[in-house]
Amino acid sequence: MKRSLSSLYFRWSSPPLHSSARCITSLSETKKSFPYPSTTGPRYQQAGVIMNSEFTLRFPQQEYHLNCWSISGMESTVTVRTSDGPSYAFDMGQATRPSVSADYVMITHGHTDHCGAIHKHVAQRDLLSKRPATYFCPPDIEKSLKAICRQYAIMGEYNKPTMENPTILPISLGSRTALSNKRTLVPFITYHRVPSQGYMIYSKEHVLKPEYAHVNPRQAHEMTRQGVEVREWKEIPEIAYTGDTTFEAFTDTVNADVLNARILITEATYICDKQSPSKAKERGHCHLMDFAKNADLFQNVGALVLVHLSDRYNRRHADQWINRSLPMALKKKTWVPTLNKDMEY
Repeated sequence: MKRSLSSLYFRWSSPPLHSSARCITSLSETKKSFPYPSTTGPRYQQAGVIMNSEFTLRFPQQEYHLNCWSISGMESTVTVRTSDGPSYAFDMGQATRPSVSADYVMITHGHTDHCGAIHKHVAQRDLLSKRPATYFCPPDIEKSLKAICRQYAIMGEYNKPTMENPTILPISLGSRTALSNKRTLVPFITYHRVPSQGYMIYSKEHVLKPEYAHVNPRQAHEMTRQGVEVREWKEIPEIAYTGDTTFEAFTDTVNADVLNARILITEATYICDKQSPSKAKERGHCHLMDFAKNADLFQNVGALVLVHLSDRYNRRHADQWINRSLPMALKKKTWVPTLNKDMEY
């Protein structure tokens, strides 16, 4: 297997995002971050930023390193590494190298392209002497996932509790689970052909109080030095991941925070006019035109990452249809990772 010499990730429009967020790229799957902007670092293009392997979204408060390995019906695993904490993996259709570093794995539903590699993730972490990960899932599939791991333990003669009894925790809608002192995991409703749910990670952040929102960092520092409390602790909708869903996940009012997420990772299984939005809905998926026609819904989203494209589309198709369909305000903060679509076998 070899990598295509073509670019593996692309984004439309010139850099900056919503709320002064910025994007940088990583030229290899490392933890190195490049300065922004840089005349010697990654090249920025007006028609789209070319990204190799892992890409980084930089906000004033935080950096996020994303690795999105996702093809509809085949395999989906999205890994997000924060600059101040652990990695989080969403779905486990492929135990990618970045995902093996994730201490927490959130599985959205029981289709094999989203959970079929859970046993490989368990085994690879054990091989690398990493502590067992914690796997969250909808209650409906808890027993099945545990049974899968037990069967692989038998076949592979793994005499270790990590495979025989991995930490797979059912998590229901409405529940809150602390991932750390700073972050909390909350599942939210999605609409697919089988029981499913998305996940929101909330982050506690020290932000400016509403009455001081106009104050710049230097002024805020000076006011704090003078004893004025200009900041307060607030829970921020940080990372939202839907997994497979119809567009109803975004129009359901109970999911209001999803539309305020700093990073929203969701699916766009169909993007061309050969498949209609109504047909996509019948199959439990989203169509690119759903986003185009409802672009205003995403005005408060910091970055929109579209994954899970059908295997019928290559990078050229995606580039063409995104540029043709999305209004500029949404297009300039939209990313479509195509890493595993651009691999040559």
